[in-house]
Amino acid sequence: MIARHAAAPQPEPRPLRRAGGSVRDGAGAAAKAMDKLSQTMDGKGVSHAAGKKRPRGGDNSYWTSYSDMMAGMLFVFALILFAAVYQLVDLQQKKTIELQTKEAQLSTQQSLLIDQEAELKDKEELLAATTLALQQQQEELDQNRTALTSAQDNLALQQSKIEGAGGAAGRPAGAD
Repeated sequence: MIARHAAAPQPEPRPLRRAGGSVRDGAGAAAKAMDKLSQTMDGKGVSHAAGKKRPRGGDNSYWTSYSDMMAGMLFVFALILFAAVYQLVDLQQKKTIELQTKEAQLSTQQSLLIDQEAELKDKEELLAATTLALQQQQEELDQNRTALTSAQDNLALQQSKIEGAGGAAGRPAGAD
């Protein structure tokens, strides 16, 4: 296990110089010291337990496996995104076709409604004309009924006059 402790800030490495040595030797020694430091410390400033050294190629395989995993996840997300976009486009096409079908049905029904409204208007005009003619005929009938009643009354009066005149003329003189 790796012990995790808060790392103290590390001082910047100083170039090492050997007594009587050249600057080149110091640079080489600094490089060796940095290699040793990187082998004993992981990337967070925490030393490895039990002072074990990591294999030199271990870092690459660790990041390679993560990068392979991330590439695989990216591919999976890309496939999921592609499937979602495909479903969205397919649904949009279906809804567009459905909308066009309903618009065509609506247009057909509107034209049918316009035709029926025109037919209804014609029938209402015919009904109004027929109602007017019926009212005129009813008024004429009422006038004829009144004239007939008047004529019947006159006829009854004339009949009673005729019967009254004819009955007095045909009666014997001493019958009273």
